Parts: sequence; structure tokens; C-alpha cells
Amino acid sequence: LSEANRELTGDSFIRPHLRKLSPYQPILPFEVLSTRLGRKPEDIIKLDANENPYGPPPEVFEALGSMKFPYIYPDPESRRLRAALAVDSGLEADYILAGCGADELIDLIMRCVLDPGDKIVDCPPTFTMYEFDAAVNGAHVIKVPRKPDFSLNVELIADAVEKENPKCIFLTSPNNPDGSIIGDEDLIKILKLPVLVVLDEAYIEFSGIES
Repeated sequence: LSEANRELTGDSFIRPHLRKLSPYQPILPFEVLSTRLGRKPEDIIKLDANENPYGPPPEVFEALGSMKFPYIYPDPESRRLRAALAVDSGLEADYILAGCGADELIDLIMRCVLDPGDKIVDCPPTFTMYEFDAAVNGAHVIKVPRKPDFSLNVELIADAVEKENPKCIFLTSPNNPDGSIIGDEDLIKILKLPVLVVLDEAYIEFSGIES
């Protein structure tokens, strides 16, 4: 059949590379785990998503319960949050973008930087959202595996940048899942490469070192 006469289905309107994409496997919420395991949520300890098993402190619940305008959309520029983060980080608020978790910010970076067919460098084993979001945005992933001690192979990264001409590289420190830290010397070498370096420090507060 010609393209014009081919029967249309719902996924006919979806971009071809997305139709081939394997579904992302998210973590399971308490209610699903409870049903599968036949246990009450209170009897389940989840350790698969780096979540706080104790929940937020009472002050957080109190603050949420005392919100003046919970029925109005929040500030789209997150001014108060960015101001507080500016004090904590030492950066000016104009250099801070708040998002709904790292997943959203990773995707936003890729949508701003990548054209379909562009390349990124990924250093597995690491956070899997880099590879998944790259696929969603039609980019190719150049994988540079870590060394046996989970440190970065800076020499191979430099080779990949020279040969593949990627747009950006995603680095995690402390790394997920092993907790390894990128040393200053390695990071400086990578920063000198002609590629956008995205440093994900989601767990830096647990490392005992400064960002």
C-alpha cells in the first residue's frame, strides 16, 4: 500500500523512533507492591529508589497544611525556592532552574541541546534516565564503560569526544548506583573537552564533600 492509502492507527502519528522504544520500567508504588506481595504497605521497606523510609518531618506537613493559596497554581518561576537555594549554594538565583526532580531537568537539557541524530556520552553503570531520555529525544548514546573500580575512563571519554563529536556528556557524582565520586583532576580534564558537561550531583549531600 502507498503511504496515502495505508490504514491509519493510533500509533501512526507517533514518531518512528518512539514506536521502537522499549518502555521505561518505573519503580512500583506501595499499593502495587502491597497487592503483589500480599502485605500491608506499613510492612514493606522500599530500598529501590533512594527514598526516605521515614517520611518528611512534622514541620513539612505543618507547612503544607498552612499554605494560603493551595488552589492556585504555584509560582512558575519558583522565586522563593530559587532564592533559598541561592543562599544555600552561593549561586545567584538567576543561575538556578527548579524542576520536578532530576528527570525533568535532564529531559529539558536534552530538548534544548539535542537535534534528532545528535550524540551524547554515557558512562555506565550509571543513572539510566540519561540513555532513556536520549532515546526519547532521538539522540544516539555513545557508551564509555567505567573502570572496574567504577571510576571514569577519562582517556576513552576523550577519544569518544574526538571521534564521535557528541553534543554533551552526562556525569553523576556520587554515581548511581555505586556511590563513586569523580575526582577534581578527572573532572577538570573532561571540562576541557569540546562538549557540554552535565554534572548530576543529586546525592552530593550524602557524600561528605562539597559540590
